[in-house]
Amino acid sequence: MKRQCVQFLVSLGLCLMLTGCAVVTEEADISADTATASKDEAEKAYNIGMEYLRNRLYVDAVGSFEKAIDLDPACLLCYVGLGKAKAELRAYDESEVAYRSAIELDPDRPEGYQGVGYLFVVRSMYSEAIEEYEKGLAVLPRDPELLFGLGYAYEQWGKSEEAIDAYRRAIESDSGFVSAYYRMGSLLVAGERFEEAISALEQVVAADTSDYDAHSVLGDAYYGAERDDEAEREFRWLIAHRPDQISTHLKLGKILERKGRNNDALEEYRMVQSIAPEDYIGFLYEGKLLTDMDRFVQARPLLRRVLELDPANPGARCLLGEGYLETGAYDTAIAEAEKAVDDPTWGSFARNIIARAEARKEKERREREGWY
Repeated sequence: MKRQCVQFLVSLGLCLMLTGCAVVTEEADISADTATASKDEAEKAYNIGMEYLRNRLYVDAVGSFEKAIDLDPACLLCYVGLGKAKAELRAYDESEVAYRSAIELDPDRPEGYQGVGYLFVVRSMYSEAIEEYEKGLAVLPRDPELLFGLGYAYEQWGKSEEAIDAYRRAIESDSGFVSAYYRMGSLLVAGERFEEAISALEQVVAADTSDYDAHSVLGDAYYGAERDDEAEREFRWLIAHRPDQISTHLKLGKILERKGRNNDALEEYRMVQSIAPEDYIGFLYEGKLLTDMDRFVQARPLLRRVLELDPANPGARCLLGEGYLETGAYDTAIAEAEKAVDDPTWGSFARNIIARAEARKEKERREREGWY
């Protein structure tokens, strides 16, 4: 009997042990299933948040990303999405917290550094932005997005050479980085490094032949490089796609002038007048070209129209003065030019008109008095 009791107790203990093991295993399985389900739900919430971001529903996006983070606190991209949404709402401090959480989760990923750097740029804190991008580049020295962000920070700070260098490095890391080609090309045009700009911008147009902005800057680069046929081609493409863009008609007109096709250029300036009849610029351009062509009488009503629209316009005053000078109305020429002598752009031309008018008046006076 005693032996049977002992055997019973041993059997009972073994049964309890086995039952306990089964319970632990079952709890572990449930925990794993719960974690998987949470991650699945987090992924759904993240995807919804991204959809809200794309549709600019930033408050809704914040809610979705916060839900995703509650479900999966290790979701790095959820923090990045939250940072983007908060940034769009101009909640910059909260956005920075989200981005820095992404960095803490994985310092070897670029997204957090990109986000914090961008936040500093939009707040005009350029040195801080550059410092943040450099931190990321210390970990990921060839990351093209970080290099692009670095270039953009330098560009916004007005440091063009440093920006060009960063964009060039981004292109070296990713030869298909179209945005880097575009920004670098634009800076090169601004710096009058036209051939270098053309090489960059042709890459952009080749990647997307419908990119209007790229065609526009490329046209400027061709114009600056005096590659007039190519510039004309670009400006005509731009006009075909946006016929009411007056700046393009003006640029095409200047190209046509340079090619000696003055009548075609006049047509472009008249097109500007028809598009924007209350803007003086088309009248000024036509008036100037007619003056350059010695068609002074035809130029006068156009230049008077400029002064109706912009009474203090120094260019119109000078061009009228030039026309009166060349037709012998010296006092009128001087009177017009005197109204532009203090202008930083037209002042030297105005003074030249006055000097020539005075010299011709004196020469004619001496001729009348028989000095010659």
